[in-house]
Amino acid sequence: MKTILLLGATGSIGKSTLDIIRQFPEKCKLIGIAGGKNRNALEKIGKEFSLEKSQIFLSDENKENIEMFIRKNNADIYVNAISGEAGIPATREIIQQKNPLCLANKESLVGHGIFINRTKKCEIIPIDSEHSSMAHLLSQVKKTEVKKIWLTASGGPFRDREKFPIEKFSQLSKHDALNHPTWEMGQKISIDSATLMNKAFELIEAMRLFDFPIETYQVVVHPQSIIHAAVETHDGNIIMEASTPSMHLPIARSLFTAMKESVPQKFSIEHFSPFGKNLTFEKLDNERFPSLLFAKKALELGEKKCQELLHANDESVHLFLEEKISFAEIFKRIEKIF
Repeated sequence: MKTILLLGATGSIGKSTLDIIRQFPEKCKLIGIAGGKNRNALEKIGKEFSLEKSQIFLSDENKENIEMFIRKNNADIYVNAISGEAGIPATREIIQQKNPLCLANKESLVGHGIFINRTKKCEIIPIDSEHSSMAHLLSQVKKTEVKKIWLTASGGPFRDREKFPIEKFSQLSKHDALNHPTWEMGQKISIDSATLMNKAFELIEAMRLFDFPIETYQVVVHPQSIIHAAVETHDGNIIMEASTPSMHLPIARSLFTAMKESVPQKFSIEHFSPFGKNLTFEKLDNERFPSLLFAKKALELGEKKCQELLHANDESVHLFLEEKISFAEIFKRIEKIF
């Protein structure tokens, strides 16, 4: 049995992680949780898993910082599912430990990936479905065989060019942007998906996780979110990983990889059936969604620019969620600040 410290326990990734822990009580023991504002939800989780007060961290009320909490609650496996830049201090602390980190906080690698790779003492296992699939696919081929790595994007709620032309971006509401067609996520990441900034950050994250030049990666719009990643080899073969759009599989894979085990056969998830499905792929429209251009420029200019891109996006999304700027202004503000 492995002990697990779960940071970001009340978010969508945290909740799905708890589902996995519940499914495998003989394999996983939750020894601590952390969250931001939702005291009631944290206390409920604490009661379910028989945690003491010292094993529950509420950032809005706790006098200690997250780094001290991590040091006091040593675990066999750490899961960082804290959303946004707030999750970076936790990552920087955990990488000083020797036990593996299952990482869902992409901001850590986007803003500090070079530093993290240079100083980490532990294995970092990605939780994002795309990077989880990439890691799985790349383990099946030699590095010299890889020609392209496909990073798939749903396209978000405004993918339809006819229904949502760029001229209408200034009229799109907060409700429209939060209505993701495939995934259920928190507000911040839902807006990032609508702007495709989430995919821009995932490109930077992939660069930090896998040692390939940027021209190896190709972002492709795949509205059905069934194919999570693909690897093209020099002989013309393309291997893809397909599954239902659920975070339970990449989380389970991350946890059991940290345990040096395969996901058990009894793992319960809806299996993908190809019958009656049409899987489509489209080119990314950089004019309507310039986020990927921002990411490539940031990578070209260095890690400080990646950090600036994070800050600019966080500020712009925050203003949009407060309905102080329009959807179109998100891109304009990011470009101006960045």
